[in-house]
Amino acid sequence: MIDLEGDHLVFYTSPRSRKARNLAADDRLAISVTDRDNLVRSALVRGRVALCGATAPGYTANAASESSGRDSELDVDPVAATCP
Repeated sequence: MIDLEGDHLVFYTSPRSRKARNLAADDRLAISVTDRDNLVRSALVRGRVALCGATAPGYTANAASESSGRDSELDVDPVAATCP
């Protein structure tokens, strides 16, 4: 699931996942988003992980998340967005 929080896209992943380990090594990413109601509408967002934390309700502090395997919040600072 991807959501908006202000000017940032937000998604969650387990700190132990391949995705989290890859982003720790290189914070650049690209996300493709498709409108569920109109599959022809889509967007590609490129950016960098701006903030890692477990700030959403129901989530524990980052260190506790890592030890428990709970998901951490990743905020994406968009650099470019394309709507083909």
